[in-house]
Amino acid sequence: MPGLVTIAALVLLFVVNPFRDRSGGGDVDENTLAIMYFENMAQQGDPDRLGEIIADLLITNLSQSEDLKVVSSQRLYDILKLQGKEGTKVIDRTTATEIAKKAKAKWMMLGSILQVSPALIITTQLVDVVSGTIEGSQRLTGAPGETVFELVDRMTGQTRDELNVPVPLNIEPPRPVADVTTNSIDAYRHYIEGLDHTYKIYYADAAESFRQAIELDSTFAMAYYQYAVASMNTDNFAGAVAALRQAVRHIDRVTDKERLYIESLQAAFSMRQEESVAKMIEITERYPDEKAAHFLLGSGYYMQGDNERAIEAYKKVLELDPLYKSAYNQLGYAYDRMGEFDKSVEAINKYIEISPGEANPYDSRGDLYAYKGDIDNAIESYKKAEEIKPDFVPSIRKLGHMYLYKGQYEEAAAQYKKLIANDEPSIRSAGREYLAVIDLYRGRLRKALDTINAGITADEMDGFRGDSYLSKFGVRAGINVELGNCDAAGAEADALAELFKKTYPMLGKVFDLIGVAFAAECGYVDEADSMLAGFEPEVPTYDRNTKATYHGTKGFVLWKAGDPENAIHHLEITDSLVPNGFSNRYYLANAYLDAGRTEDAIELLTAILNRYGPSRLEDPIRAARAVYTLGAAYEKLGDTTRAVEQYQKFLDMWADADEELVEVPEAKKRIEGLGAGS
Repeated sequence: MPGLVTIAALVLLFVVNPFRDRSGGGDVDENTLAIMYFENMAQQGDPDRLGEIIADLLITNLSQSEDLKVVSSQRLYDILKLQGKEGTKVIDRTTATEIAKKAKAKWMMLGSILQVSPALIITTQLVDVVSGTIEGSQRLTGAPGETVFELVDRMTGQTRDELNVPVPLNIEPPRPVADVTTNSIDAYRHYIEGLDHTYKIYYADAAESFRQAIELDSTFAMAYYQYAVASMNTDNFAGAVAALRQAVRHIDRVTDKERLYIESLQAAFSMRQEESVAKMIEITERYPDEKAAHFLLGSGYYMQGDNERAIEAYKKVLELDPLYKSAYNQLGYAYDRMGEFDKSVEAINKYIEISPGEANPYDSRGDLYAYKGDIDNAIESYKKAEEIKPDFVPSIRKLGHMYLYKGQYEEAAAQYKKLIANDEPSIRSAGREYLAVIDLYRGRLRKALDTINAGITADEMDGFRGDSYLSKFGVRAGINVELGNCDAAGAEADALAELFKKTYPMLGKVFDLIGVAFAAECGYVDEADSMLAGFEPEVPTYDRNTKATYHGTKGFVLWKAGDPENAIHHLEITDSLVPNGFSNRYYLANAYLDAGRTEDAIELLTAILNRYGPSRLEDPIRAARAVYTLGAAYEKLGDTTRAVEQYQKFLDMWADADEELVEVPEAKKRIEGLGAGS
């Protein structure tokens, strides 16, 4: 019997092979189908996006078969956009053929909705792209009580029959589409709306659409997954963690391919980066044309610091789809990490060429200029992004940062207040924290403390208890340390760490290590060193980021203990694991200076002060002190002119600083000592 089954399978594949070349050649993938948006002829403008929903559900259903490639809805979106037809839902035969050829599809399906009520009536045509011949057609009428999802299941079966797609005898037939998506048409409508926003990298809008989908169907696993992704990209990490938990809970309601995506994200959230990457590799091996998996594989490598492999993966994405915008976006950042500025800007300019009417490519170009130290071009790019989309949060925030770096404090505050006016509580909360950052950067700690306290109150009135709310307590603890209130600050920091660990149990070690650094900052250096000894046996088992945190903390404690040489060893390890981290590089520069490596200190301080990235403002007090330290380094080197220049720049920044901060009178004293006082 097994032998007969094998022979039958071979006959099915080679005698009734649906992927044989019936066109006589051509630049097509022989087993690829492009499904166009269905034209809703019954409702002008397709107000409920029914034509799009049906096409997308059919794509999902047919994609369950590994023996048939189906062009994704995002690929169709990108091709239409390149043709200047973004948002087009009614596609004529000529345009459809052009799209299918661009996608290298063997077949295309055109569909029409002839009637919506009392019964849904749909017609389809299956067309050979090269020859233009119609190879099959369907007319389906909804039966009484039949849902759109059930009708799509019928359409799926008939389409497979028309294509003669074999169902291998050892594989279960495709599951009903409602079992791997949702049984709510309204939930699915919000879901595809969220995907539209995601394609444009409008993550705040996407998160809201996915949230509405989840409200309508609390078992919609992929809506939870996409909400988690969107939340990560809007700094709502607590929301992302909660959504991912629900996606995992309902993981039986997705396709096999989607299951791997969820499991990969789950591994990444659990700091099991190698496992996360392995899941993506599995998808790319099983579905070699799955560009999203190649993209996420690149992102996994990027997170591991393996920039060369990341670039290789992003280039593979672009081989599959030269219009895949996010690949150009990430390629730009990967090249930046490699120090190849020209290539990074070239990649982003290609992204702009593809999507000139979207905000994110200009935002990304602004980042590259900011990292390079070209603050004026960065501002110009961020302004362009905000002009295109006035509520584009990343550029609003970064414009505030650029103005702050330039000392234009009122302009910075105006940008942050735009965040406070946002509809999303997490964004409002972040804006309130950034207002305090302005004062911290200027050395006005007491005023910053008032702003933080007001922000906490406002968050509580909003009913918001997310990351930006909790981090305000950390900022408050840090201010109290600077003001000499270490005991009260320490108790608050410990309580805060426990709250964060409940939300992010996978980051428990990181928060414990932060507590060690806090103890050293408060002067308990011996106790901090003793605490670190308990971590050392486990360090080889830590993931990349936790290892970086350990070595950074160890280096900081050694520096505080007056051992700069050994501090340098650990701080350099952290810099190799997580490059361009401002706080770590600040302490590394100080260790260089204390170890007599003055020129190394100057080189590093100059580099971090010429990089206008967001990590610098995660530690705003030291972001200002770095200028003072650079002055001290030049003074030690004997370069009086540059030393005075940096001291004066620092004094301008801290002109209204609190009197407890000793650097202000010290800088004045040093300027006078160098013979440059007034």
